[in-house]
Amino acid sequence: AALVGERYEALCRALESQLGNGRDLGLVEVPVQPVGAEHEPGPDGELDDGIFVAPGGADSATCGWVYTDPCLTVSRGVLNALSAARRNVYIQTGNYNEIIVLQNAVHIWGGFDTSWQRADHNAVGHQVVITGGVDGQSGEFLTLKAQNLVVPTTVGDLTVVGPTATGTLGSNGKSSYAVYASGINGLSLAR
Repeated sequence: AALVGERYEALCRALESQLGNGRDLGLVEVPVQPVGAEHEPGPDGELDDGIFVAPGGADSATCGWVYTDPCLTVSRGVLNALSAARRNVYIQTGNYNEIIVLQNAVHIWGGFDTSWQRADHNAVGHQVVITGGVDGQSGEFLTLKAQNLVVPTTVGDLTVVGPTATGTLGSNGKSSYAVYASGINGLSLAR
């Protein structure tokens, strides 16, 4: 059952006090939708609470802090969100070939075009597709890896594709997972 309103906010405050060390962990707000022709150029959403990722970006320890200097990979965006205490990763339209390890209370949002305007994730110019590979730790073929998530974490407005699995395990073919989850209590997949 979904938690809404005051019950959700009370749960988030309790988790923040126990796990957050002063960091806002749980009040998930879907980034703002475009407001029309009067909208200023630049990204929709909470600028100071997000890390930006785009196919033309470059990975570094400080990439993504502003939309004009995005990270290249979603994985780097997630790491930078953790280090900068930001709770959203905004992904520009494109194809991303990587395994993303989800982190507690770092929300990942697609649906942004090349001007950082947001629309339905199926709209032309707003599609974000993430395709994984083989995980070096487990040997599994996967795209999103969610382990031990205990704080609300959302992945929304993107297409997650399980990679093509090759090889065998014993006499059986290997499996492919779009989302590989274990020990989680707080993952939401939106739209």
